[in-house]
Amino acid sequence: MKENIEKLKELIEKSEKILLINHVNMDADAFWSLIWFYNILEKIYSKNIKATNVSNSPERLKFLWFDKIIDPNLDIKEFDPDLIISFDAADEKRLWEKYEDNKKNFKKTKLVVIDHHISNIWFWDLNIIDTNSSSTCEIIFDILKNWKYDYLIDSDIATLLLTGIITDTNSFYNSNISPKTFEISSKLLDYKARHQEIIINLFKKNPFGRIKLWWKILENLKQVDNWNIAFWVAPREYFLETWTTYEDLDIFIDEFLATIDWAKIVFILYDMWKDWVKASFRSLEMKYNVAEFAWIFWGWWHPQAAWFSVKNKWIYDIESEIILALKNFFSYSEKKQLK
Repeated sequence: MKENIEKLKELIEKSEKILLINHVNMDADAFWSLIWFYNILEKIYSKNIKATNVSNSPERLKFLWFDKIIDPNLDIKEFDPDLIISFDAADEKRLWEKYEDNKKNFKKTKLVVIDHHISNIWFWDLNIIDTNSSSTCEIIFDILKNWKYDYLIDSDIATLLLTGIITDTNSFYNSNISPKTFEISSKLLDYKARHQEIIINLFKKNPFGRIKLWWKILENLKQVDNWNIAFWVAPREYFLETWTTYEDLDIFIDEFLATIDWAKIVFILYDMWKDWVKASFRSLEMKYNVAEFAWIFWGWWHPQAAWFSVKNKWIYDIESEIILALKNFFSYSEKKQLK
């Protein structure tokens, strides 16, 4: 990976117009890894830099800064970049319409992917992928150290990188952490990362509408009879009635569903936009690898956290398909454990 990090630096130095992009429905890891890169390119290199996604930066991440950098309306064809760098995306599908509508630009341009997902298909010209890293922000820290740009780390930069690590590890709970994760987090605290600000804004503050949405979903908790599976379904009308969006479910599955003491697998199914429906899963026992389950639906994953999206299907039809598939998966996992 170190060799590819140096190659990336060479590509940046040779480029004039650089496009940064992260995955659809961006989380803190995807958002802040991109923002850090934008910040560094601005400080070090005199380049024309643009950042895009199909949507604006998530509201819950605007407590730091840089909420105006990502431009959903950017015309990629008109910008015509000579280098594209993707953050936290396992394949082209995760870039959604930005890739589908601009395939010619993507195919003629040098493409770099920076990611940590085990499901990454190494789909671009230069791949900086470390599946042992807890997050893309952890990889970004490695890049910064390799380029000897750590002198640029201030309290703000440290805070945004720590935000990506905290959210992608579910507050250091998930199995994707390592001693290195704690070591980097400790160094970020040395750089005056404002960890209390992260916790307060991400986990201790909720708009009234979001609480109403959560209450509505909690009233409709479901379980699969005779199976250790719990789930919620959030159709579009729930969001309309509470003046919220699917982004208000960002931490819901970990804050509530994953705390059910008898559950072994939990999931939430919800309407997004443009006839898309998303399902997010958590495995609460190591023997149930939801990465394997998500593969059935061509999803993206970690062993204990996985998700997929489907289009033009009624949410309750998808619910039935998931339950049937989960029963088969559950039985398969049990049998595999006995061998």
